Amino acid sequence: RAGKSGEGMLLLTPHEDSFLRTIRDLPVKHLQFERDDNVAMAAAEGARRVDPKTGAQCYQAFLGYYNGCNFARMPKPQLVQM
Repeated sequence: RAGKSGEGMLLLTPHEDSFLRTIRDLPVKHLQFERDDNVAMAAAEGARRVDPKTGAQCYQAFLGYYNGCNFARMPKPQLVQM
Protein backbone atom coordinates (compact mmCIF):
# COMPACT_ATOMS: atom_id res chain seq x y z
CA ARG A 1 0.00 0.00 0.00
CA ALA A 2 2.99 2.33 0.10
CA GLY A 3 2.19 5.45 -1.86
CA LYS A 4 -1.47 4.49 -2.28
CA SER A 5 -4.42 6.42 -0.93
CA GLY A 6 -7.35 4.88 0.87
CA GLU A 7 -8.65 4.10 4.29
CA GLY A 8 -9.21 1.14 6.54
CA MET A 9 -10.54 0.15 9.93
CA LEU A 10 -8.36 -1.02 12.78
CA LEU A 11 -10.10 -2.70 15.70
CA LEU A 12 -8.09 -2.76 18.90
CA THR A 13 -8.74 -4.18 22.33
CA PRO A 14 -7.89 -1.92 25.29
CA HIS A 15 -4.54 -3.63 25.88
CA GLU A 16 -3.55 -2.85 22.28
CA ASP A 17 -4.02 0.92 22.56
CA SER A 18 -0.30 1.47 22.97
CA PHE A 19 0.12 0.24 19.37
CA LEU A 20 -1.26 3.59 18.26
CA ARG A 21 2.03 5.21 19.30
CA THR A 22 3.76 3.26 16.55
CA ILE A 23 1.50 4.79 13.89
CA ARG A 24 1.43 8.38 15.14
CA ASP A 25 2.19 9.68 11.66
CA LEU A 26 -1.11 8.31 10.31
CA PRO A 27 -4.44 10.15 10.58
CA VAL A 28 -6.29 7.91 13.02
CA LYS A 29 -9.87 8.69 13.98
CA HIS A 30 -10.91 7.19 17.32
CA LEU A 31 -14.42 5.77 17.59
CA GLN A 32 -15.99 4.09 20.59
CA PHE A 33 -18.63 1.40 20.29
CA GLU A 34 -20.90 -0.03 22.93
CA ARG A 35 -21.00 -3.78 23.41
CA ASP A 36 -23.76 -5.39 21.38
CA ASP A 37 -24.96 -8.65 22.94
CA ASN A 38 -26.34 -9.88 19.60
CA VAL A 39 -22.93 -9.48 17.98
CA ALA A 40 -21.25 -11.17 20.96
CA MET A 41 -23.65 -14.13 20.72
CA ALA A 42 -23.10 -14.44 16.95
CA ALA A 43 -19.32 -14.38 17.46
CA ALA A 44 -19.55 -17.04 20.19
CA GLU A 45 -21.71 -19.22 17.93
CA GLY A 46 -19.21 -18.83 15.10
CA ALA A 47 -16.35 -19.74 17.43
CA ARG A 48 -18.15 -22.95 18.44
CA ARG A 49 -18.23 -23.99 14.77
CA VAL A 50 -14.45 -23.75 14.35
CA ASP A 51 -12.66 -27.07 14.04
CA PRO A 52 -10.84 -27.74 17.36
CA LYS A 53 -7.50 -28.26 15.59
CA THR A 54 -7.87 -24.91 13.79
CA GLY A 55 -8.84 -23.25 17.08
CA ALA A 56 -5.77 -24.68 18.81
CA GLN A 57 -3.52 -23.44 16.00
CA CYS A 58 -5.10 -20.00 16.20
CA TYR A 59 -4.61 -19.85 19.97
CA GLN A 60 -0.98 -20.93 19.61
CA ALA A 61 -0.40 -18.18 17.03
CA PHE A 62 -2.14 -15.64 19.31
CA LEU A 63 0.11 -16.55 22.26
CA GLY A 64 3.24 -16.49 20.14
CA TYR A 65 2.43 -13.13 18.59
CA TYR A 66 1.44 -11.31 21.77
CA ASN A 67 4.24 -12.88 23.79
CA GLY A 68 6.70 -11.27 21.38
CA CYS A 69 4.95 -7.88 21.09
CA ASN A 70 6.73 -5.03 22.75
CA PHE A 71 3.65 -2.83 22.69
CA ALA A 72 1.44 -5.30 24.58
CA ARG A 73 3.86 -5.90 27.49
CA MET A 74 1.52 -8.24 29.26
CA PRO A 75 2.49 -10.80 31.90
CA LYS A 76 2.16 -14.33 30.56
CA PRO A 77 -0.58 -15.42 33.05
CA GLN A 78 -2.69 -12.42 31.99
CA LEU A 79 -2.07 -13.22 28.32
CA VAL A 80 -3.25 -16.79 28.78
CA GLN A 81 -6.41 -15.59 30.60
CA MET A 82 -7.44 -13.47 27.63
